[in-house]
Amino acid sequence: MTSLLGAVVGCLLFMSAALPAFASRDDNPAPEPVEGSADPETETAVLVGEEWDPGVGDLPTVNTVDGEGPSIEYAFTLNCVQNYPGQPEAFCASARTCDLPRQLRYTVWARRLPETAWGLIGTTCLGPEEAPRPVVTPDLVLREVRRIGLPALQIQVQPAGATLVNFDTIFYAEPEPFARTVQLLGYSVDVEATPATYGWSFGDGATATTDGPGAPYPSKDVMHAYASADVVERPSVDVTYEIRFSVDGGEWQSIDETVTAAGPSVGVEVKEAAPALSGN
Repeated sequence: MTSLLGAVVGCLLFMSAALPAFASRDDNPAPEPVEGSADPETETAVLVGEEWDPGVGDLPTVNTVDGEGPSIEYAFTLNCVQNYPGQPEAFCASARTCDLPRQLRYTVWARRLPETAWGLIGTTCLGPEEAPRPVVTPDLVLREVRRIGLPALQIQVQPAGATLVNFDTIFYAEPEPFARTVQLLGYSVDVEATPATYGWSFGDGATATTDGPGAPYPSKDVMHAYASADVVERPSVDVTYEIRFSVDGGEWQSIDETVTAAGPSVGVEVKEAAPALSGN
């Protein structure tokens, strides 16, 4: 049994972008162990009366340094709630929840040096010949996208700068494509973000939500008429993006959660239409 897990040690990971704060152990605890106990002195665990030597102990870890980011340290422990990097490991039924035989489930930990507390990255299933490697999760990609930031769009107004009271003013936005390749946990991750909805704020308290960005005249997809004259309103548009990612050229995976980028406002003066006399 020692050789089964003895091979599952260490990791070499390179990260080109700084990771945001990791989830704390208390915020995202590992599953409660079903059965099992451990002797801290011998690092031997017992499961259903069967003696089990994890053969891991203090898992080797590697510091990875990005020239523009922090040093990140990673560690792996068997997926039991009482296990924590640098402490004697216990074995539990939660570590045997993988689909394939002979695989064990590991908790992946990370910390940004010089911090001492470990945060949870996720879990992964590994066989006896596999070296532990963190899994790129949707949450991790989402954090990176938020760190980078998605395009915030400038609202466009027709007529620009000024309009008339009770006049149908046209609004639209000009979407920008977002496609980026980032390095996460040693993987090359392609990320794409596509606008899903547009939230319009017209500055006078009125709002609207559309699936499209609107368009300039003669299109009238997004319009609003101001009821008060002699004021300067500040409309804006917020764009909500849907995100998908691909790890090392694999299948595209969609992220359930969306990201909204708030756009800047512009000033629009609302004027009263002045009557004009004309004669023959």
